[in-house]
Amino acid sequence: MLYVGRFAVLSLENTPSWSKSVVLSLMFIVVCQNIVFSAAKLYERKNAIHGKVEIARVVEEQYRIRAGHPLRLFFPFAHPYWITEFAAYLSYHGIPVEGGDGADAGRPDDVVLVGRAVAGDGHCIEYKTIQCHTAIRPAPGDLVIVLPDDPASSAQASLYRARDELFYYESRPAIPVWLLALISDLAGHIHITIPGRWMEGSVTISQ
Repeated sequence: MLYVGRFAVLSLENTPSWSKSVVLSLMFIVVCQNIVFSAAKLYERKNAIHGKVEIARVVEEQYRIRAGHPLRLFFPFAHPYWITEFAAYLSYHGIPVEGGDGADAGRPDDVVLVGRAVAGDGHCIEYKTIQCHTAIRPAPGDLVIVLPDDPASSAQASLYRARDELFYYESRPAIPVWLLALISDLAGHIHITIPGRWMEGSVTISQ
């Protein structure tokens, strides 16, 4: 964009006066679109990180409460790579996850990771030792985790929200729906296009 912009500015000297208005208008539109897109992506990224930190805090609390009992995390929408990232963050904060210390064998106090998008039991991703398991639905007592950047609509995510919801995350600061639609039109395809849900996360105890 910088290269094209510099080229356009230098070419204005040899451009007819009527064309200058067109060129400047197009340049203004491109700059505005890039500013909006960059701001939206930064807002999205910051909320994704903050939401996952808050969700990890809830998981840590449940792990301490259930000391001596196995804890399973069920991810209905998350890709195995995102599950691995989240598990690595838990491991960094002292919450043992299955395979998180480099060992394939599980220990009784390891947090077990389960996901619908996981192809089979084993490594979540090939080059990491963190283990994942596959399941279509959560087992009773599982912590069902919907991450802020999961590719799910509001209707899909609501299926995993119930009276036993421990935590719900909304984007901060909140953005009005009309402004989200405007940003989506200006910035193009980003997570804003998920119908009725953007950067929302939750932790629920499965029944």
